Amino acid sequence: MSSTQTAPGAHAAPTGAPVVVDLGSGMAPGSAAPSARAGATGVPAGESIVRIAGAEVHGPRGVVFGPLDAVSATPVTVVVGERGSGRTSLLLALSGRMRLRHGDLSVLGVSSKQDLTGLRRQSAIAGFAGMDDLEGSVDVIDSVRERIAIESAWYAFAPRLTDEDVHARLAPVFGNVPVPHARTVNHSLSERQEHLLRIALALESRPRVLVMDDLDAIKNPVHRRSVAERLAALVAGGLTVIVGSADPGVVELFPAGLATTVHLPSHTEG
Repeated sequence: MSSTQTAPGAHAAPTGAPVVVDLGSGMAPGSAAPSARAGATGVPAGESIVRIAGAEVHGPRGVVFGPLDAVSATPVTVVVGERGSGRTSLLLALSGRMRLRHGDLSVLGVSSKQDLTGLRRQSAIAGFAGMDDLEGSVDVIDSVRERIAIESAWYAFAPRLTDEDVHARLAPVFGNVPVPHARTVNHSLSERQEHLLRIALALESRPRVLVMDDLDAIKNPVHRRSVAERLAALVAGGLTVIVGSADPGVVELFPAGLATTVHLPSHTEG
């Protein structure tokens, strides 16, 4: 079973604080397929991987969430909150893409108050509606090529990609899930293929931390479990994962002891 942290005093309001999106520095053209960095998280055993202290985000209509205090010492942190709880705002703050109004938070020892840019650069995001959605009419190879171009230095040429290149880049993330053919159009992908492709594209920046929202948006329970298993495999390679969900049962998809839950109350609570 996973451990649970409950967020005291959280309040709900529509999100509206400014969001800064920066997918980070790129991977050198022609380099190997992206994967989680080898080794452990770099945080000594028993110390917090995620630490949240008095964190608050405010929007035009008031408090989005907080004040929030929580600690996670496991490589997977599951942020559970219903619509309107401020869950997505908290995830964006943990990825360095939203500023706190009050308080502080840190991931792998990098503080939002002291080094927001560093927090952003060490993380990548996936599963955020309106931020990393796949374009349905584009095929897989073009999606990969576009992400390589985004992550490459401005003066570098994006490498030519073959179907085999695409398979090699996606295989570490997909694992035992069938890797879609490079010429498959995105709207033809299954739920889990779509989410795994979004994860693979996010990992092109070689982050230390992956922040993923809406894991429970995968309606097929087999596919949802499969994606969670692939996230656990990436964690075994050294990646830290922060996942958002409205369903508290998502934490049970991860092996015992791997995940900690941070619970955001709904607007009807406390």
